[in-house]
Amino acid sequence: KCYDQVDEVTSAFSLCVSPDRNQFWVGLKNHVRRFDLARPGRECDIFVVGDKSGCGQTGIISTMAVNKSLSCFAAGSYSKSVGLYTLDGSRLSLMKENKGGVTQVAFSPDDRRLYSGSRKDDQVICWDVRNLSKVLHVLRRHVLTNQRLEFDFVEGYVISGGSDGSVRIWNSLGEIVSGYLLHPDSVPGVSVHPHLPLLATSSGQRYPHLYQDDETFIPENSLKIWNFSRKNEEF
Repeated sequence: KCYDQVDEVTSAFSLCVSPDRNQFWVGLKNHVRRFDLARPGRECDIFVVGDKSGCGQTGIISTMAVNKSLSCFAAGSYSKSVGLYTLDGSRLSLMKENKGGVTQVAFSPDDRRLYSGSRKDDQVICWDVRNLSKVLHVLRRHVLTNQRLEFDFVEGYVISGGSDGSVRIWNSLGEIVSGYLLHPDSVPGVSVHPHLPLLATSSGQRYPHLYQDDETFIPENSLKIWNFSRKNEEF
């Protein structure tokens, strides 16, 4: 459990597990905590990543991902920054190219590239972990909401939903290779089956009441599974 400065239970906003599965990190505001699975309870190591003066990576640590090959982890913040840290909490790099609060960070399956996406930002930014001083390439998608629009990986490709109801696919060079209009509403969730040619998508978003009074307005809140072995067929 996480306790704050007045000894009250507080909530973590993100989590990632160490490569050996013996520890896990959780992200809170301005700091990260490391817990040992062999020691249940409140004992943990606290790593401050930002402070009130604005130094470091400030704000809520909203998303985290671990790199198994390099033994480090990435953390995204609602302050529009992405940080790379060792497993002991030492900062390796801090990137501030995102235009909105970061909602997802993830390493490519080969652990060579780091991707980040943010809310109300049409860009998924990619860095080469060997040179984080400049952006490798940018993937363009359609994002108009504060939702966490997820992306996933499959066989060297990146796949992501959009707030326009489409699903886009890019190759490892950042070039868009395909796109499908699968929903009439925003697609915040995409997940590729690890072994079969199946794609799961979820759709929907929160609307103000004024839209609900419109008889022509039909929102969609659904979970669908698509079989791409038979020309984009839905189960």
